Amino acid sequence: MPSENKKYDNNGPLYEKRRRFYEHDAHLKKKAVAEGHSVKISGSEVILYRGVSSTNTVIKELASSGLADRSIVWSQYQSQGRGRMRRKWDNSKPGRGLLFSMLIREAGLEARYAPLYTLFTAAVLAEAVRAETGLQAGIKWPNDMVAGGRKLCGILSESSLYGNKINYLVIGIGLNVNQKAGDFPLEIRDTSTSLHRETGRYVSRVRLLKTFLRTWARQTERLQENGWPYILEIWKKYEITLGREIKVISEERQLTGRAVDIGATGELILETPDGNHIKCLAEDISLGKYYYGKGG
Repeated sequence: MPSENKKYDNNGPLYEKRRRFYEHDAHLKKKAVAEGHSVKISGSEVILYRGVSSTNTVIKELASSGLADRSIVWSQYQSQGRGRMRRKWDNSKPGRGLLFSMLIREAGLEARYAPLYTLFTAAVLAEAVRAETGLQAGIKWPNDMVAGGRKLCGILSESSLYGNKINYLVIGIGLNVNQKAGDFPLEIRDTSTSLHRETGRYVSRVRLLKTFLRTWARQTERLQENGWPYILEIWKKYEITLGREIKVISEERQLTGRAVDIGATGELILETPDGNHIKCLAEDISLGKYYYGKGG
């Protein structure tokens, strides 16, 4: 089998055939996927795998070989998928979720702006999910998508830096699409959900990816026109965190208070019971059992 980072030349008569081949999810079955081949979807190069350790790991290997901006690595399965706070992202049923990483080349951007791309991704994905399925999914700060009080998606952003500048960003997305309740491990079954579980119908992952990429392109144009505050504006359209009493959790501290705002570079502003305002960035939050039902 080809190595995970092998890239194929698609300049030939088979290219258009491959593009049509991957147009519908029915052609993404394990035996049909051409390991490491790429197709064009909404202008992005999408490199396809049956299984990898992590799509973020693979796309970082490819980034050094000149992979183009907004290229994507998409896999049917990840053996070592991960999320924020070093959590494992479980995807026990291959071919049910939309698991991909996107390369964003932002050479020269100050590193302090990198967290804003996480918020931007969450907002774009929420807009795409709503447009494609009608499901009113919301964002728990900074980037977890939830529906019906349960987690629907996780996003993990990683940066390649030189000094205090960004070379490129890698944005990994794990979206539960066609999983049924029994597909989730028992320990997360009550707190995890999927588009199928919430809508009761099959959702095309190819169409969903197309909608995401088109939404990304449109919103990127608006971001360039309006500047960084625009990210906070669109994120607030879909968030479900502000105004709630929450718990902030990290290795160093635990705080409780009310989420009151988002700072200029994506940090959560927490108002503690004594009236102080504290900035939280590399941390996790819980909305409490009253929101999630069980756990959370």
